[in-house]
Amino acid sequence: MADNLKADGQMAFRVSKALKQDFTQQAENEGKKPSQLIIELMTEYLKSKKENYLDLEDLKALLYRHEQEISQLKQQQNEFIKKSLA
Repeated sequence: MADNLKADGQMAFRVSKALKQDFTQQAENEGKKPSQLIIELMTEYLKSKKENYLDLEDLKALLYRHEQEISQLKQQQNEFIKKSLA
């Protein structure tokens, strides 16, 4: 997704010293820069949102198909009732 995009933007935000120190230490333990980890986290977050969005679209399509099937079953039921009453 965003992996191949040129890094031409910048973000700045404030965090506690303790969080910054812990995060920086963890990045160093993994042989990475803190910014690399932030980019990985952002990329994974966006990927999961996109996957959830696609799942929602799939669910909407499935719901639509089920509604159509229910409508057809109701029609068949009404026809059966009419025939049985005749």
